[in-house]
Amino acid sequence: MGRSLSNLLADSTGDGLKVLHLFSNYRMTGPAEPALNLCLMLQRRGWDVLLACHKPPKWIGEDLTAVAESLGIKTHRGFNLTKHFRLFDNISDVARLGVFLDGDKIDILHVHMTNDHLVGGWAARRCERRVKVLRSSYEGGGMQNSLRNRLLLGRLTDALIVHSKMAAEADARRFGFDPQKIFVCDGAVDTHRFNPDRNLPPMRPELGLTDDDFIIGIVARIQLRRKFDDLLAAVKLAGCKVPNLKLIIVGRGTKMHEAVVEPTRRMGLADRVIFAGYHRGDDYVRALEAMDVKVFLVPGTDGSCRAVREAMAVGRPVIAADRGMLPEIVEDGVTGLVVDGSAGQLADAIIRLAGDTELRRSMAQAALKEARSRFTLEHQAEQIEAVYLSKQ
Repeated sequence: MGRSLSNLLADSTGDGLKVLHLFSNYRMTGPAEPALNLCLMLQRRGWDVLLACHKPPKWIGEDLTAVAESLGIKTHRGFNLTKHFRLFDNISDVARLGVFLDGDKIDILHVHMTNDHLVGGWAARRCERRVKVLRSSYEGGGMQNSLRNRLLLGRLTDALIVHSKMAAEADARRFGFDPQKIFVCDGAVDTHRFNPDRNLPPMRPELGLTDDDFIIGIVARIQLRRKFDDLLAAVKLAGCKVPNLKLIIVGRGTKMHEAVVEPTRRMGLADRVIFAGYHRGDDYVRALEAMDVKVFLVPGTDGSCRAVREAMAVGRPVIAADRGMLPEIVEDGVTGLVVDGSAGQLADAIIRLAGDTELRRSMAQAALKEARSRFTLEHQAEQIEAVYLSKQ
C-alpha cells in the first residue's frame, strides 16, 4: 500500500517549480524540525521553496519563522496560520493565501498540520491557477478518523506523504483515499549532526557514570501515558541479573514527579535511575552517545518516532515496543529488539543485550548503516522531489 518512489527519482531538481510550505505553529515542537530540515535541504538542492508559519505572540523571543530565517530558509510572514481552528483568522488566511498563490505563481502547496491543510487546501481550490496540495502526515499509525480529516483528504488533497506502510494502509482504508496518491517516504534526521565520528566529549562522567556501567536510555516528554511504569519495573527485574545496569531518562514534563520520580523512589531504584534533564544541540547528541542501548516504548507527538532514528544514527541498538510504526524502523534481531512492551519482555531484552557484547556491537553497526542509507536528509529530499515531480 502506498506508491514506491524508486522509479520516480530524478537527477534534475527544482524543474522551475515554486513550492510554498505551510506550518500552523510557531513552536519548535513535534514535526517542526523535520519540516524545517526538509525546506532547507530542498532549497539547497535548487528548489524555489518558501515557508510560512503561525504568527507568535509578541512576547515570544525566537519563533519557528525566526529559526528558519537563521538557517537561510526563505519565509513569508503574511498569514495567521493558527494551530487550532479560528473562524475569522482562517477566513482571512484563505483570502490572502488565494491572492498569494496566484500572484506568486505557486505550483505546489505543501502542508504539514491540520489547520494549515484546511486553509491552504481551501485557498488552493479557489485559485485561478491549478495549485497541487500535498500533505505530510507525521502519524505513524495513520491520521485520526475524524470528520475534518475526511473532508481534508476527500476534497483538499492531491497527494499524501506518510512515513510508514502502516499509515499508508490505515489512511487508504479509513478515508477511501486513492492508494496511488499515497507516498511512503522515510523519516529523516541530520546524520551529520548525529554522527559518532564527531568524537564529542563523553557525557558519562558528568552523570556520575563509568565505562563499566551498562546504560539503557530513554528520550521522551515525561507523561503518564509513556509507559514509564513498565520501564522501571523492567529495570528492577533486569537489575537482579545485571548488577551494573543504569537507566538514563532524558526529557522533562509537568508530570515528571508523578510519572517517574516518585515511582523510582518507591521501587528502590534511586541508585539505578539518572534524571539527565532536557538537552539540546550537541549535549543531546552526547546524551544519546552515553547510552549502550536506546529504549523507545510509545510514539509521542511526533508519531514518526524521530528519536529512534537519532539513536540509530549515533550507532546505538534500540529496544522498541511493538507499537505504531516502530517495527518498521527497528528490525528485530538486526538493528535492535522488538518486544511487546511488557516489563517482562523489556527485562529479557535488557538482560540479553547486556550479556552479549558481540550481538550489541553487530546491532550497533547495523543501526548506523541503516541510518546512513535510509534516514538521511538528502535521501528524504530525493523522495519528496519525486513526489513533487509525479504531480506535474
